[in-house]
Amino acid sequence: MRKDNLPPSQPKGVYKVKNWLECNAGLIEWGNVSIWPNKQMFSQRS
Repeated sequence: MRKDNLPPSQPKGVYKVKNWLECNAGLIEWGNVSIWPNKQMFSQRS
């Protein structure tokens, strides 16, 4: 049960997947996080 007085959000639209290879590749890439370190990240500060 909601405790706030805001109206509920709109329901999400229904999307039917037509290209499963592209959909699966997108889901795999969604969890891919790239971190580009630079020298400032490793500098010692006192």
